[in-house]
Amino acid sequence: MITEQLRISLNNPIMCNHKVYGQALLPGLAYIDLIYQVFQEHGYAYQELELKNLTIFYPLIAEASYDIALTIQVSESKKRDMVHLN
Repeated sequence: MITEQLRISLNNPIMCNHKVYGQALLPGLAYIDLIYQVFQEHGYAYQELELKNLTIFYPLIAEASYDIALTIQVSESKKRDMVHLN
């Protein structure tokens, strides 16, 4: 199992340059990019990854008053790897 923790603030260029109805939030493509980066850092053949059944339940919203702690967990199974972002 792989577990990575990241801190994202409103000062992050991805967050401050992406707003919906005036609210800064993490773009959907950034989730995918983070997953690929984690796989690459841990020596996986990230070029061969295939993304299926992506569901974003809630947008990741940034506020000026606090940073966001994002945890990426990857667990292996016989059929596929499972990735969870909390």
